[in-house]
Amino acid sequence: MLTVASASKHKSRLDRTAKVIQDKQKIIAFFIAALLFYLIQKHIDARFFLGDAKDYWYLSSYIWNFSFPENLRGYFFPLLLSPAKYLSETFPQLGYFPLRLLQAFAYSYSLCILLPDLFSRIFGGHVTLLRRLIVPCLVAIFFPGLISYPLSDLPAFSLILSSIYLLISAEKKTSHSGMYAMLFAAGLLAYGACNTRPIYIFTLVALAISIPLLIFGSRALSTKILATLIFALGAATCSIPQAMINIKHFNSSSPLVISNIGETSLFATQLKWGITIQRYETLLDKSNEKVSGIYYFYPAGEEFFKSRGLNEVTATVPWYLGMVLSEPVVFSRIYLRHFINGIDVRDQEVYTTSPSVQKSIRSAISIALFFFGFFLLARSIPEPSSPASDTKKQTLSRLFWLIVLIIPVVAIIPGAIETRFFFPLQVICYSAIAFKTSIPTSKSLLTTKALLLILVYVILVSYSIVTTNASMLNRTSIIFESHKAID
Repeated sequence: MLTVASASKHKSRLDRTAKVIQDKQKIIAFFIAALLFYLIQKHIDARFFLGDAKDYWYLSSYIWNFSFPENLRGYFFPLLLSPAKYLSETFPQLGYFPLRLLQAFAYSYSLCILLPDLFSRIFGGHVTLLRRLIVPCLVAIFFPGLISYPLSDLPAFSLILSSIYLLISAEKKTSHSGMYAMLFAAGLLAYGACNTRPIYIFTLVALAISIPLLIFGSRALSTKILATLIFALGAATCSIPQAMINIKHFNSSSPLVISNIGETSLFATQLKWGITIQRYETLLDKSNEKVSGIYYFYPAGEEFFKSRGLNEVTATVPWYLGMVLSEPVVFSRIYLRHFINGIDVRDQEVYTTSPSVQKSIRSAISIALFFFGFFLLARSIPEPSSPASDTKKQTLSRLFWLIVLIIPVVAIIPGAIETRFFFPLQVICYSAIAFKTSIPTSKSLLTTKALLLILVYVILVSYSIVTTNASMLNRTSIIFESHKAID
């Protein structure tokens, strides 16, 4: 009898523990992921900042005095970094601890709480404590540099996730004041993402369009117009400091980040570079603090570049679009190689310390995981959330939100590729793995459809591995003598 009673009590304790874990899964996952991200930063021990990371960290000291140095492009990300920078400068003994703590908590909230809730709202799926931790773990494995350095990719993506979440939540609000406050904040955050990474301008426009057409599609016309205007007001309010910066340095009142190389648009220049460069990395030699740009050239692209005499051509977006329309086959091949190199996360840290050509196993695993998540995501789009749901309407809605989330990736494919540019698409595929994976039965695996999908999967993964390994053979290193890392 005692044994039975003891077993019953033990089961009761386990049930209570399981219930507590289920009820508190968000907060538990948040602290576990925050600890993981902090330990990753400690392990990498990023003491040398260079390139964009150096600029963002340096400029975060000049936000609150409104001095706006000339090399300040967008103000929003340095603004987010400014509390950590203030603590590091006020208490030098803290070193980078404030930055690491800020990044650990901010990214944990974004990937453990915000992303799972938003993904399950849009695409469906099962969210548990362990599933919440899958995306943070995969990001820590394949993108540890984005966690460890003050770079704009993860903050911009997090800001867009927050904006979308607020927009969807605003439509459910019963009080007008709560709805309008959420719409205003969503506009502010969407512009913040655009200011942090200018490529998100396409996402900002898409979100503005989504308000009357999708989110508030069933509301009265007056509500649609007012909701869109309040969102735009939030974005406009957030753009005021950027307009001040542009007036000071460029004599322009544009609310957008002005990024030029000489007289040429940075975006247009990247499009031109993308004809020959299929992949770019930054290599840091810690022994002498020298920084090298590693360029992986596409031989067919180089031949096309030379045959058209493009070296002296001033790049513009209309000029580039004309080139694409005149040679669609050539550019389709270029874009395919860019895409494959973008999903190949072999470089590990953003600033690599060893040649990527030596990381073929890591490359193969990252590509296999990407396509696994991509297949799960594709399957989930037409999947009905309930028997009574309008499948066509739901499918179109999911497609729209998927496009909104990956627009920055699609827009950057023509340019010179760094793997961090594909972060939004990778995270969405990781989310599909986390929240849409289910254990198949042996019977379901033996169907013709399943076997065909497995065959297609193997072909895609194999082709991508062969292509990206071939890219590694066309490697050129250029040492930037004037570009030292800073401690």
